[in-house]
Amino acid sequence: MLAVSILLITFFTLIDVSPQSTGREDTLINHTLNPIVVTAKRITTDIANSDTRIEVLDSSFIRNSNGTRLGDILKNSSSVFVRSYGHSLSLQTASTNGLGSSNTLFLYDGIRMNSFQNSGLDLALIPKNQIGSIEIIGNGASALYGSEAIGGVINILPASLTTGSNFDFTAGVSFGSFSTKNYSLAVGKRISSFTSRVFYTTTSSKGNYRYYFDNAGESTEKERENSGYNGYDVGLHLSFEPTTDLSVKLISSFTRQYKEIAGLETGTPPSISNQTDKNWNNILSLKKRISSIVKLNSFLNFQNNYSNYYLRPLPLSVYHNLVYSSGTNAELNFYRIKMLFAYDLTYASLRSNELDGFA
Repeated sequence: MLAVSILLITFFTLIDVSPQSTGREDTLINHTLNPIVVTAKRITTDIANSDTRIEVLDSSFIRNSNGTRLGDILKNSSSVFVRSYGHSLSLQTASTNGLGSSNTLFLYDGIRMNSFQNSGLDLALIPKNQIGSIEIIGNGASALYGSEAIGGVINILPASLTTGSNFDFTAGVSFGSFSTKNYSLAVGKRISSFTSRVFYTTTSSKGNYRYYFDNAGESTEKERENSGYNGYDVGLHLSFEPTTDLSVKLISSFTRQYKEIAGLETGTPPSISNQTDKNWNNILSLKKRISSIVKLNSFLNFQNNYSNYYLRPLPLSVYHNLVYSSGTNAELNFYRIKMLFAYDLTYASLRSNELDGFA
């Protein structure tokens, strides 16, 4: 499956900067806030001058949100509807503007994350400690990104060192019911123009809660079977920024999840089924300001996603997705005119024992 898209977008922005007189000599107190720059629109935009509704979830919002995965953060946003199908590692999907999850485009540092198998993204695959901020465009952006962005765009920016800090270290431990355990660790270091950051998280639970089963008026106390899970995430972020006009980044993250799938309670022992997911994502990006009016962004991306589903005594179902993509954006910024020239090139393959060869 090969997809090629060439985009040519021109933005016109007219700003009235002439002073206005009210005819009164009131005393005014001006407060200047730090600008919020949004990159989810392909072209960098100050949120105050954006022509669409944009919500930004900053690092403070993310840090104070309960939970350990991306879906737990987005649940607190008024712009996103999150649907969860069980525990913290079970499938979680998100949608905007009342459309399905396949119509909401997810980006990680500007790189497309939606699966080419079902056009959605499992939010449980992205841990909280690898997220620095989130940009949410609630209006459709299909002109910029294609049909996947009809509902909106959610751009996830990776966590980075605090401004002015050369070293940071964070660790977290939490325990919950049914032997639930969560551990997280993040270490970052800046040396001159180089910055490195390492992430690690692990989580597990038995999920063996007790309940009453009513069978023909007779209640029987039972314990939930085959409902445990475990998983871990490892991430590495490297960046080289010798000047404000040049930035080179390498992002690599690996996630492994094992989930037991409990069946419906019918009075008989449930079937023994489980699912294993392995996802490896790699991004190499270059941002270069060539002149005062021209800025260049380029990227290479490789994704290796593996999933298997085992329902005994049926054979194992295996799905293996490979994605190779690259793209370049050239942004021209005049006084009142912004122009963007961009191309994206993507090759994706799906191999499964449920299919005949490749699809």
